[in-house]
Amino acid sequence: MKPHLIDPTARLRDIITRALSGCAFERSERSDPAMLVLHARRGDGRLVHLRFRGVKESSASAEPEPGSPLAVKGVGSATPFWSRFLPVFLRTASQASRVRIEAGAARLEIVCEDAEWWEDGA
Repeated sequence: MKPHLIDPTARLRDIITRALSGCAFERSERSDPAMLVLHARRGDGRLVHLRFRGVKESSASAEPEPGSPLAVKGVGSATPFWSRFLPVFLRTASQASRVRIEAGAARLEIVCEDAEWWEDGA
């Protein structure tokens, strides 16, 4: 049987999209330099927590307003395009992805290795 390969970027995109679908921004926090947690709320009141792991960098165009609708705008490789032309022994083995999220008028950009999410009851 042929092994099933999972594209890490597609997996991360699926996790983030499922977590933030239909959510509004509540707040974010950074408890560890390599971890960022985004707290959101679904329309039915359930709290959603999305933890970005292995965070390399994060930025926001502005501070998101609580209640702002969240939308995933992109998840892609954080490796620069030009690095594909380097010899294999000079490339880094980073699995980092660049995540772009809109929170109302604010744009969030997070470079991370993985993410996980969970919900609390209403």
